[in-house]
Amino acid sequence: MKLRQLSEIKYGWILFIVDFILPLPLTGLMIYLWFIRTHNWPFSLFVIILPLLFGYIVPGIGTNILKLWTFKWKFMKMGNYFIHHGFMYAPYLSLSLYVTFGCWEHLSIYQALTITISNAFLQCFLTTWHDYWAVKSGMIEINNRPFREGKSAAEIILDYGPIGYALFGFTFAITCLFAYHYFITLALYSITLFILLLGFGLFIMGFSGLHYVLRERKNSK
Repeated sequence: MKLRQLSEIKYGWILFIVDFILPLPLTGLMIYLWFIRTHNWPFSLFVIILPLLFGYIVPGIGTNILKLWTFKWKFMKMGNYFIHHGFMYAPYLSLSLYVTFGCWEHLSIYQALTITISNAFLQCFLTTWHDYWAVKSGMIEINNRPFREGKSAAEIILDYGPIGYALFGFTFAITCLFAYHYFITLALYSITLFILLLGFGLFIMGFSGLHYVLRERKNSK
């Protein structure tokens, strides 16, 4: 796929803008918006750095090691995925949490559950819509059973997308709520704590995609 061919694809230019033009400026904007809301730099950076690392590590493993999917557009490639791949995740995961988070100063258990569930549903809807058109446009090739059987883009995405995307949104929100508790509610901060929370977030967000890996390995036998 080349730039001049985007106009031939439905939503081709929208995908290009969303995935290649907006990520960097939106990343900076989200850091600013979170700081305006929380007045806390560690938390404002955390909600960007966690999905940034996730966006490089998990797709890197999925494309280059497990060969679960391939990004086919030819520009801005690094191996089997895009050079700015982490920035394709960071601002949008942060934005969905920003929308569902609300303006709470002290969070109750009920409010925390509302945030995590709302973020799971929002992330599920937005990412499923995005990846449906990404598959349909040829931007992404998902190596799952429906793809191998030559089925439609909708069947390919619905085979794994809604559950996986909802879990990503859910686990991301949980990790950020822990960070909010330590950085803002308790006013605690250290580099060690920051790194530990990042490690915890990467673990549970990565683990949430394990169901897809295990199911595909079973289906490929």
